[in-house]
Amino acid sequence: MKILFQPKGIILLQGDQQAPTPKSLSPAPGNDSGSGNPGAMGQSSAAQGPGAATAGSQKDGSPKKKAPGLDPCLSNLPLLLGAGILFYFLLIRPQQKQEKQRKAILASVKKGDKIVTTGGIHGEVVSLDDRTVTIKFGNDSNQRMTLDRAAIGRVPAREAELPQKRGG
Repeated sequence: MKILFQPKGIILLQGDQQAPTPKSLSPAPGNDSGSGNPGAMGQSSAAQGPGAATAGSQKDGSPKKKAPGLDPCLSNLPLLLGAGILFYFLLIRPQQKQEKQRKAILASVKKGDKIVTTGGIHGEVVSLDDRTVTIKFGNDSNQRMTLDRAAIGRVPAREAELPQKRGG
């Protein structure tokens, strides 16, 4: 005698009986091996009484139906929206503020301002147009260099005017 533990119940196999396939696990009328009731060894579902239901069925004998649930994709939607909002407030929004501040500083550069380039060269603005800036640098005031406006890294005089960042 073999005992099989299945999700639908305990099944007893006698002799050379084969283990039931998943299709044969559903209770069939008159089939005592798949009744799903571990206490009803060898009893058929009809012998349990007219109002008795088996473990995997309703009172009328039809299989239980699962309640309709949310689609798995929709159940993850609040989590994804929360992550997106968090991502926006921690990464995107601060970067947009910083870029806006940088553009305002670069637009306010005028002749005579002291600047620091992205390469680390300190100089004074001699002339500028829409796209380029000419600076003088070093001990000799005749040393000049023409740069793109994007090469301006900092304008120390303008940075001192901005409100200081709170925290950390």
